Amino acid sequence: MLHTGRLEESAICFQRALAINPNDAIACNNLGTILREQGKVAEAMKCYRTAIRLKPRNAQAHNNLGTLLHEQCNTKEAIESYRKALKAEPGFAQAHYNLGITLQSEGAHDQALYNYEKALQLEPGLVDVIASIARLHEKEGRFEDALKRLEPYLGTTPPAPILLAYAILSRRMGRQQQAVALLEKSIAQTEPSPIQRQEMEYALGDLYDDLGEYDQAFPHYQIANGLRPNQFSAAAYQTHIETITAHVDRAAMEIVGANAITTERAIFIVGMPRSGTSLIEQILASHPDVHGGGELPFMGNLVNELQRQAQMPYPQFMTNISTDRIRELGQKYLKLLDGISRSARFITDKLPHNFLFIGLIHAALPGAKIIHCTRNPMDTCLSIYFHNFNSNHPYANNLTSLGQYYRGYESLMQHWREQLGTKLHEVSYENLISHQEENTRALLAHCGLEWDNACLEFHKTERIVNTPSYGQVRKPIYQSSRERWRNYENHLAPLKESLSLI
Repeated sequence: MLHTGRLEESAICFQRALAINPNDAIACNNLGTILREQGKVAEAMKCYRTAIRLKPRNAQAHNNLGTLLHEQCNTKEAIESYRKALKAEPGFAQAHYNLGITLQSEGAHDQALYNYEKALQLEPGLVDVIASIARLHEKEGRFEDALKRLEPYLGTTPPAPILLAYAILSRRMGRQQQAVALLEKSIAQTEPSPIQRQEMEYALGDLYDDLGEYDQAFPHYQIANGLRPNQFSAAAYQTHIETITAHVDRAAMEIVGANAITTERAIFIVGMPRSGTSLIEQILASHPDVHGGGELPFMGNLVNELQRQAQMPYPQFMTNISTDRIRELGQKYLKLLDGISRSARFITDKLPHNFLFIGLIHAALPGAKIIHCTRNPMDTCLSIYFHNFNSNHPYANNLTSLGQYYRGYESLMQHWREQLGTKLHEVSYENLISHQEENTRALLAHCGLEWDNACLEFHKTERIVNTPSYGQVRKPIYQSSRERWRNYENHLAPLKESLSLI
C-alpha cells in the first residue's frame, strides 16, 4: 500500500501494528515515511527519532530522518544522519545517494559526484542516482554529458526520476515538446507517487510555459499545488506580524543593541522568495571583496536558540532580553560566517525570510548591511506558485494564501522602513533590469564597496547557486520576467482579490 499512494490505509495499518507492539521500530519508521508524504513533518520526525531510539543502528530510519532534515534545510544534521546510516550499513546505496544530494545542495559537487558513483557501484542502474548525476551536469552547464546519462533510459516508459531530469534538461536544449509527450504518457499510464506526480505536474507547467501555451500550463500548476496540503493560517500569520511590529521598534533596537557588535561584514538580502534576491547576491558576489553565502539558516537557528533560552517565542522575548544575549547572538552569527569564508571582507546571506528578523538583526549587528528586494506582487506571487517549495512555505500552494502572506510581509516591511530609514537599502527588480548600472552603483555604494565592472557582468561569475534561479543568474539582465503574470491573468482572480487589487 505504501507504494501505491493509498497513504491513509497504510497509515492505519502501521498505527494498528504499533498499538499491538509500541516497540516495533520497523513499523514506526514506515509510519514516518507515510506521514512525510502527507506533509506531516513534525509527526514524521517524531516517528523516525522513535525508531532510532528503539533501534540505534537502524540504517533505514537514520536515512529517512536525513531526508526529512534535508527537506527542512537542516543540511548539517541531514549529513550527520546519512553518515550514521552508512556507519551502520556501509553498503547502503540509498544513503550514499542521499548524502550526495545533500552535499550537492551545499555546493560540494565533487563530493556529491563521488557518493553518486559509489551508490551506482553498490547498485548499478539506480535510476534516481543516474538522474541526479544528469541534473548535476545540467547545473554545471554540461548539457551533452547530462543527455548521455539519460538517453539509455528514455525508452517507452522512462522511470519518473529520469523523466523529471530530462524535463529540466529539455528546457536548456530546446526539446520541450518531446519532454511534454513523455511526461503526459507516464502520468496517463503509470501511478506515480504523490510526490513524483507533484514534480511531474510542475515540470509540465514549466514546459508549456516555455512553449507559450499558458492556458495549458496553468492547470498543471494547479494540480501540482493541490497535491500539497494547505497548512497556512492567515490569522496566525497576521497576529505574528502585528506582534513583531508591537515588540520591535526603533527604541527597542537602540536599547537592546547598545552593547552590540559594529562589524560590517554581513550583508543580508531579504524580501519575498522570487523577488530578485538571487540576482542581487550574484551581482554582489561578482565583486572581489564579497563571498556569496547563499541561503544561510543561521539567523533562524539562533532565534530558535534564544526562544529556548528565554522560554518565550520571538518576538516576545525582545521585551526583556539582555544586551549580553544580543551581543552573544551577533558573535555566534559572525562565527558561523567564518565557517563560510575567513578571508572574504563581506559575506552575503540571502535567506529571503530573514525579513521577519530585521529589527533583531539590526540590534545584534548594527553594522550589517540590509538589502530589501522588491518586485511586482503579482509576478512575485505567481513565480512562487509555479515553484515546488518545501513545507517551510505553507502559504505557497494557494493563490489566496499567497496574497495574504504578501500583504503581511508588505506591512512588516513598511514598519522596518519607518524604524530604519536609509539603513534599509531597497532595490526594485523592475528598476534594476531597466537601469542596471545606476542601481548596481547605488547597491555597491550602500555596501561600502568600490565600483567593479564585474558586477555588471555577473552572469560570467562562476559560483554554485542552489536556488530555483540558478539558470537565470547565468544570463545577462533580461526583460521577459517583467509583467509575466499577464500571461495568466484569466486564472488569477483569487490572487488579485487577496492582494486587494480588485
